[in-house]
Amino acid sequence: MKRFSTIYQKLAVIILNSLLLFFIVNLIALCIDGPLYHKRSIQSVISNKQMLIENPALMQQLYGGKSVNTIIAILAESPNVKSHPVLQFMTQPVSGSYFNTGFEGCRYNSLVNNHNAAQYVNGGSWLLGGSTAFGFGLPDDETLGYFLNQLDTNNHWINFATPSYHQKLEIEKMILLLQKGYRPKRVIFLDGLNDLTKLVSSQFEPAETPGKPFHAFSHEFSVENLKINKNLLYTLPIVRLYYEYRAEYLIKKLHSDTSVSEDIYNSSSLYHTQPYLFYLIQEGSNKPVTPALLEKTAQYYLQNLDLIDNLSKAYGFEYTVFFQPNGIFYTKNVFAASQQLLVNNLHNYAAIQAMHKHIKHLVAQRTFKHFYDISSLDQQCSNPYIDLTHYSMTMNKLLAHAMLNCLTEATDTTSHPQE
Repeated sequence: MKRFSTIYQKLAVIILNSLLLFFIVNLIALCIDGPLYHKRSIQSVISNKQMLIENPALMQQLYGGKSVNTIIAILAESPNVKSHPVLQFMTQPVSGSYFNTGFEGCRYNSLVNNHNAAQYVNGGSWLLGGSTAFGFGLPDDETLGYFLNQLDTNNHWINFATPSYHQKLEIEKMILLLQKGYRPKRVIFLDGLNDLTKLVSSQFEPAETPGKPFHAFSHEFSVENLKINKNLLYTLPIVRLYYEYRAEYLIKKLHSDTSVSEDIYNSSSLYHTQPYLFYLIQEGSNKPVTPALLEKTAQYYLQNLDLIDNLSKAYGFEYTVFFQPNGIFYTKNVFAASQQLLVNNLHNYAAIQAMHKHIKHLVAQRTFKHFYDISSLDQQCSNPYIDLTHYSMTMNKLLAHAMLNCLTEATDTTSHPQE
C-alpha cells in the first residue's frame, strides 16, 4: 500500500508539473506575435472612433454637422453580419434609430421601408454591393439607396447590399431573390475593393472564391464536427504558433506559385490534406503581382458578367456594374496615418493596386459589357470618406448622380461608356 502511495505521489507530481509546463508554454506562445502577422502592431489606419477622439471637428464635418454624441450613437448601432443558410452570411436584422434592415435583408430608408419594400420589389430597381453600397457607418437617409430614390422618383430603388459581399455573393443573393419569385426591372452592382481583396487572399478559382476565407473550411470547423474533430487543438497558442512558422516556411518556398489556384478536386491538394495550414498560407502571404493573378482578376469579372447577362435575358431585367471609388488609393484620405505606412503595411496592397489598375485598363478597352468605371469619383468630393473606405453622405449623393447619369446615357445593352 505504501509503495502504491509513493508511485501515486510521483505520478501526481509529474502530471501536475506537465500541466503547469503546458500552461506556461501556451502563455508564452500567446504573447508572441506569429511571423505571418508581425505587422499588425504597426498602425497605418486611424479608425473613425479614434478620429472622434483626436479630431472631433473633422468627424462632425464628415457627418454633416452632427454632434459627437450622435456620431458615437450611429457607430455603436451599426449592424454586424449573421449566418445565412444559403449565402454564408447576411446583414443582421435591426430596427433602430439610425439603421433599419428587414425585407429580404434590404437596408431601409424613409422612402423604401418596412411599409412598402415588399410592394416595390417586383418591377423595382435593385442595388447590390458591399458595405459601401449598404451605407456602413451612416444613417438610413444618408445612404446611396436613399439618394437613388430621392433623385430618381420614377423608380423604386431597393438596397440589397451587404457588408463584406463581393460580386459573386451578390449574384448568389440575386439568384436567391429570383428563385423566390421576385422580378426586378433593373439590377445594378457597385463593386471593386471586396472583389480584389477576396481574390488576392484566396487561392481558389474565381468562381469558387469564398466570401470570407474561413468559410472555405467551414466543414472542418463546423459545430457538428468540433466534438469529434482534432481541430480544437488549433485554438491552442503553441499549436497556432507552430503552424504559422510552418506556413511561413512554405510561403517562402513556394512564393513564385502563390498566385496559382489550388486544385481542390485533387485528393492530394493541401486544401484536403492540411486545411488549417492552407488557410494560414492564404491569410499570411503577401501575393506577388504576376500575370496569373491579373488574369484571374479579369476572369472573375468575365465569368460573373456572362452569368448576369444570361440571367438578365432569361428574367427580363437590365443590369449595370459600376467599378467603385477605392479609399485606400485616395492619397488625401485622412484616415491613413500616412499613405506610405498604408502602402507598406496594408496586406496585399501592391497586388490589389495592380489588380485595380488592370481592371481599369480592361474597362477602357471595352472588355466588359455594361461596366462603368467611376473609381475616380472621389476626386470630385472634398470629404468622400467617413473612414478608410466607406463613403460619406456627400459622396453617396455624388455617386447617385453619377450612376443615374450613366444609366440615362446608356442607349442599349451593348454600350460600354467610360467615366
